[in-house]
Amino acid sequence: SRFIMDQENLFSTYKQTTIVDKHEIKFTPNQPGIYAARVTHDFTFTLPNGKILNGTRNSYICKNTNEDFPVEVFVVDGQIFNKLYNRIPQMDTVRNANQFFNQLNNQPYSGVNISF
Repeated sequence: SRFIMDQENLFSTYKQTTIVDKHEIKFTPNQPGIYAARVTHDFTFTLPNGKILNGTRNSYICKNTNEDFPVEVFVVDGQIFNKLYNRIPQMDTVRNANQFFNQLNNQPYSGVNISF
């Protein structure tokens, strides 16, 4: 899967590997993991800082697992998400994700309701 990302965001989110495939350098996420919730409709999501996120049907709203409260919330297209991420069904991970998205629903975000 290919998608456009600026260099600063690329290197802050991914680490470069030594794997080269047809002149393309492979990168892997440099975060320990993410919490993600799939949204089943097109949406516009406004964060408290005014940043607006847009997503299409079956995109995922995500945050890094190493943050106690979501500092950076981002959207990943559903097809890209399914190719890049693996599910980790550990019970404490599920509880933490559920707690995060419950907090998200109670925050002054607008434009989307998240449910499991």
